[in-house]
Amino acid sequence: MPRHETAPHPFCACGIHAAAELEHALAYLGENVEGDLQGSGQVLGRVTLWGSVVEGPSGWRAEKACPFELYLPTGGLDDPYEVAFALADYGVPVELLDCSPVAAKVRAQLAAP
Repeated sequence: MPRHETAPHPFCACGIHAAAELEHALAYLGENVEGDLQGSGQVLGRVTLWGSVVEGPSGWRAEKACPFELYLPTGGLDDPYEVAFALADYGVPVELLDCSPVAAKVRAQLAAP
């Protein structure tokens, strides 16, 4: 793969990923054998994309994004409050999501308006 200077490049997975459906976004988190979400440091959110944008089968990859809500799954984090505090620099609401219950609970929390 030749190196490239900008994201998203059409022939790799670089860029800021935005899912068209909640199920596609949750796939980034992974699940353990009990169906609980793993989390492990990924942040989900609602964003506005701009710049160069590449559409894919389950959403988009963009050069730039601005969040307007962030959701921090707590699974796999030693101190989720420290991470949430750092995310507060974006100036948008940050909600901690408990990953210990089954994924259905998290889906319900994320889907709420």
